[in-house]
Amino acid sequence: MAWKVTIDNGSTFTDGCLFTGAGALSVKVLTTPYDLMSCFIEVFRALARAAGLPGETELLRQVGEVRYSTTAGTNALLVRKGVRVGLIVDPGAAVDLYGLRSRAPEMIDTIVSARVAGFELRGEGYEQLDRALLAALRELLNKGAQSIVISLPGASGAELEREAKSRYMKLLPGHLLGAVPLLFSRELCSDPDDARRTATGLLNAFLHRDMSAFLYHADNWLRERHVEQPLRIMRNDQGCGRVAKTTAVKTLDSGPMGGLLGAAALSRRIGAAHVVTMDVGGTSTDFGLVESHRPLTELFGSVHELPLSFSLPALRTAALGGGSIIRVRNGRVQIGPDSAGALPGPACFGRGGQEPTLTDAALLAGYLEAQGFAAGALALQENLAERAVLEHVAKPLGLRSALEGAWAILEAFSLRAAETIGAIVRHRQWKPEEVTMVCYGGSGPLLACLAAEHAGIRNVVIPPHSSNFSATGVAFSELAHEYRWIADSSPADGAAAGALETLGERAVRDMFGEGVPKDETAVSIRLHTDGTERYVDSAGNLGRFLKDANGATVLDYRLAKRGSAETNPQLVLSGRGARTDAARREVLIGGAPRNVELIVAESVSVGDAGEGPCLIESPYWSAALPAGWRWNLTEDGFRLAR
Repeated sequence: MAWKVTIDNGSTFTDGCLFTGAGALSVKVLTTPYDLMSCFIEVFRALARAAGLPGETELLRQVGEVRYSTTAGTNALLVRKGVRVGLIVDPGAAVDLYGLRSRAPEMIDTIVSARVAGFELRGEGYEQLDRALLAALRELLNKGAQSIVISLPGASGAELEREAKSRYMKLLPGHLLGAVPLLFSRELCSDPDDARRTATGLLNAFLHRDMSAFLYHADNWLRERHVEQPLRIMRNDQGCGRVAKTTAVKTLDSGPMGGLLGAAALSRRIGAAHVVTMDVGGTSTDFGLVESHRPLTELFGSVHELPLSFSLPALRTAALGGGSIIRVRNGRVQIGPDSAGALPGPACFGRGGQEPTLTDAALLAGYLEAQGFAAGALALQENLAERAVLEHVAKPLGLRSALEGAWAILEAFSLRAAETIGAIVRHRQWKPEEVTMVCYGGSGPLLACLAAEHAGIRNVVIPPHSSNFSATGVAFSELAHEYRWIADSSPADGAAAGALETLGERAVRDMFGEGVPKDETAVSIRLHTDGTERYVDSAGNLGRFLKDANGATVLDYRLAKRGSAETNPQLVLSGRGARTDAARREVLIGGAPRNVELIVAESVSVGDAGEGPCLIESPYWSAALPAGWRWNLTEDGFRLAR
């Protein structure tokens, strides 16, 4: 059996997992934001070392597939880094862009600014069309547009886009250096909502060039090392596909979706119907939901107030990360929104960071081991953490010591997390005592018990490979392609059936491009209408579901390779070594130093159990258990309960 590698690229760390059939190995390396190829390659070197191989060349000889999820698009939007996009619209929308400029003024100014041209066809015939289109293109090119989106309203706009597409290569042939990418909005999704469709096209154009350059570079690097399958990119629709078949906008939130897929698989194993996930990374915390063993999604997602034509995971993201910078404002601890990232990193990294972070507070509290951080990849400097916390938190709060400042940070972090969790649980009308919290990410388990206690949750799970869980979860995605059709009112049977046929043909064509014949695929059709999602078993039954439907209708057609997703074996822990009970450490519990038992995760076996107060520590994560909490190591990870 060929090995599989999954990678999740985050802002501070890039995580990798190696699936060998006999088990899984996971590693973390520091993200190099200035050169993503550097940390991409370093993941393979770290996995080779973990597997006992001389180097990445020997590892890749045995790897048949690599899957990759990236925050590159999300981070590009955060730092406002992308190409200069020009937009061609109906003249009546040239100012407010179908309402987008008033809805998301900062993001629209970043992506488009004043690079907008009105397009109106006066008269008939190709000559008039060519003249009007060329005038709009020249106007945008003169304003510095590097990529152009054309989005015209209504049925007439759809027809104009089709005609313009057929004429574009005549006006600006691709062999000319002056040619620019031109995206017709309905190529991504035939959405009748002008604002959603336009925003989706703008985001894709803004991210496409830089993301494409890096991903093709990574794909070619793997090909040169004779990896059997092309690089597969994780998407936010729960599927993955090759670079050539991936749109940039579909990579947004792909990493969090990987974690949710892993949590969904875990929920099936442990029988948890209501799951809240807490994924704490270096910059932020993503809170997600799994209900009835399925990740919850929003039918129409949004990014920085820009509406999308596609679904996104139903996440709440808070500026609560291991690298979130801590300040004191008006006598209160403020966490984020800016982050130290990997460079310069928290103060304790010794890379020039001067302001305190959660990582600095956790080090002072005894939750992290200075010489063993990230499996020894980085030695933390306690004196730098102490100085940063004392100067920027303890003194402004009138506290006597850096240790008291550290506890103020930890308490503020857990309370902020609990507030978000509580709001999510109330919105779903779940009872906190019936909720299981699955925590992962580099800092996910650290304060999970404190946050859960504040939120009234009694059960917490730290899954295997928890610090790399989003990378692990990428293996649970299917090799699949999914396409959407939207009608703004209940469509006639014939229109829906025709759309379904078109989507199916497109999916079959793209799966063929993945090297997957039709007889190895399975179809899934979802119909969203009247606020309800229904699975349609065949095109012939579509009319039955549409018969009494009212309002907007969304049709999602998905074609997946059968057996392309992991099921659950890699989430299962095998036996561990002999437990050592002698280790103890002084840590902050309830704001006061306590000498508590140190549970070394690698030295306990399935079936071992204990109770707090204690600290559970692994090479990549730590978890503080207050008094009243119990722990039990199961095949599905550490189960924590109170």
